Amino acid sequence: LVELLVVITIVAVLAGMVFVVGTKAKNSAMKARELNNIRSISQVVFLYHTDYNKLPGPVNRGIRIPSKVSKSSRPNFLSTMLIDLDFFGKDDEVWQTAVSSDADRSTTTYLLNSTINSVPTYFFGRLQSGGDPPKTLSALQSNLKVSLGGKALQDPSELWMICTADNENYGSSPLITDPTKTKSAWSGRFYSFFDGRVEFFRRQSPSVYPSSFSGGYQ
Repeated sequence: LVELLVVITIVAVLAGMVFVVGTKAKNSAMKARELNNIRSISQVVFLYHTDYNKLPGPVNRGIRIPSKVSKSSRPNFLSTMLIDLDFFGKDDEVWQTAVSSDADRSTTTYLLNSTINSVPTYFFGRLQSGGDPPKTLSALQSNLKVSLGGKALQDPSELWMICTADNENYGSSPLITDPTKTKSAWSGRFYSFFDGRVEFFRRQSPSVYPSSFSGGYQ
């Protein structure tokens, strides 16, 4: 009986180790997929800019899963706009985040930095309030004037383009009003920047992200 208990204990310990290793491997694979998704979208944005000499738009800030967008709304979202212009295939794969969050309830998976934090604003254009045309990369480089967390940014490489959507940056319970309801994948999120790089930023307390500024959230 003692020998049997020892064997069961050893098996349980080994099973626990395998579970931990398997979970880490799964998380690493999912993070790699998320990285590749954002990188692919960002590269196509640059490709679009090469073809049209402007950023794609005007589009909504939230990037929707293509299959969840109605036919009449397809021009209003980056995902369906680029699909309809043959920059991407018609499936959802590249637009679906690797880890679900509360933001998925609205079928929004990624966000564009298209509204604030820079002059000129509305990088990808604006659909509301009479509309606003999308900007060129040269406009960002020549007229970058940002106040972010009290620091004036002079380099467009510090300006983010796309990030993962979660309930901290896209939802009814932002961090500064209800920190108990936030759900950041892997305790952080990915960002792509206008210089082409993609970085993962771990959530801190209080939250510090490229999209945070002056103690607030955008």
